[in-house]
Amino acid sequence: MRLRSSELLESKVKWYAELLGEDLGKLRRLEGRILLFIPVVVTLSVILSIFSKLFLSLLFLSVFLYFYIPIELWARSSELSSRLTIQIPFFTILAYMNSRIGKGILRSLKETREFRGLRELTREYDLTLRYSKVMRTGTFEALTRREQIHGRDSLGRLLSRYLSSLRRGDESEVLGKIMEESLNGMRESFQQYAERAGDLVEISFTLLLLLPAMLIAFSLLSGPNSIMPYLPLLSLPVLILIAESTQPKVIESKMGWRNLSPLGSLLILFLPLPLFLRVYMVVVAACVLSIPRYQNYTRSLRLNELVPDLLKEVGELQRVGYGLRYAISRLSPEMTKNLNQVMPNFKVKSKLGEVPVAETSSVSFNFTWNLLRVLDMNGDRENEWISELYDVASSINLALRRLSSQLRTFEFLCFLSPILLGFTLGVMSRIGDIENIKATTIIYTSALSLVFSKFSKFTMIHIPLLLSSSTMALIVAQYFLPALAHL
Repeated sequence: MRLRSSELLESKVKWYAELLGEDLGKLRRLEGRILLFIPVVVTLSVILSIFSKLFLSLLFLSVFLYFYIPIELWARSSELSSRLTIQIPFFTILAYMNSRIGKGILRSLKETREFRGLRELTREYDLTLRYSKVMRTGTFEALTRREQIHGRDSLGRLLSRYLSSLRRGDESEVLGKIMEESLNGMRESFQQYAERAGDLVEISFTLLLLLPAMLIAFSLLSGPNSIMPYLPLLSLPVLILIAESTQPKVIESKMGWRNLSPLGSLLILFLPLPLFLRVYMVVVAACVLSIPRYQNYTRSLRLNELVPDLLKEVGELQRVGYGLRYAISRLSPEMTKNLNQVMPNFKVKSKLGEVPVAETSSVSFNFTWNLLRVLDMNGDRENEWISELYDVASSINLALRRLSSQLRTFEFLCFLSPILLGFTLGVMSRIGDIENIKATTIIYTSALSLVFSKFSKFTMIHIPLLLSSSTMALIVAQYFLPALAHL
């Protein structure tokens, strides 16, 4: 009898595990440890529900824990597909240039170690060698297996066409076509996301603005301890996951304990203060703890904007026969100033014969700089691909600006949401618990800001938006709601 979720979804779990290079035995042992917590969670939720029925929402956590392994593998595979979509166009440039000097795609995968932003492709190189060693096959058969596992994602399509070209002997020409198609595809993916994000944000506002008001009206008939008004918050992690898995990756952030530091602000909930004030203080504390991450985010946006200008300056110098190291020494003062912020003394190092590696959080800047670096090491001075990459980088920046312009109405609605919620809920507060309604106003305003920031600004905590909207919600909760309650 199959009781575990990994057994119920065995074929999918095996496919995800091979795709990601995970050990099935370790996954099953981890699942066994997770399942031990389910009875504890259920028992705690039932006991704590004696004090407040809000704790019954913990039952949803037990369902999540049961399906944790399939959900986690699915999320990681979706993220892998999304990351490969943005990485493959840059990788095809490297593979194409290498093919012209007799290097195969496996050698190009090995060279991705020089790129911080190509870790997934570096891992593909390791998995290909591991499969070849374990199954005692050649690298061609190993690459064929990786192509079958990846299926129709961007790497699977690349490997499929490359392996076919090997049989015909025209791999360089095919890689050149793939490079052009991939760069055009990356440009279109940003444009398509800019068009699709409006619909996703509209759905988010429906779930987190209109639906809560309706549910609160019904909850007033169910008693003050009803959990109904808070049910739409269950859609928050789903919306964040959708954004993470569908949007192109323009910023790369390192996962670590520092990224979890905003969670420490939840300790404020235990202070002996009014609930709405505690919620607001949690938001403010989370913003303060996120300042280093936000500074990194703004720096990445500036670097993304620099990429077209960098390619333009380098391309003009390479057209007259100069290499990368000389081109770097002749960059404009403004470009030099910006690059010194992320790579101190890069001109001095370049003159000494060592072009520094770019390890910033800007995906496009890392790819562009390190690609220039690797090709310079190989002695390649071809500049045809620079114009292609320039067009793509410009199109990406244009798509991001268009996205910001298209969603400006929703950004304005983030600031208006406390007033809209306050007016709707304030009228109801005459027959309900005004303290809970105050907290609800701040909670949903902050949730809207988080979701909107993720979809439109590619970061969850956009400090100016979150602070201003939550402060507006506090003002509405403190002054506007009581006034409506006494009308």
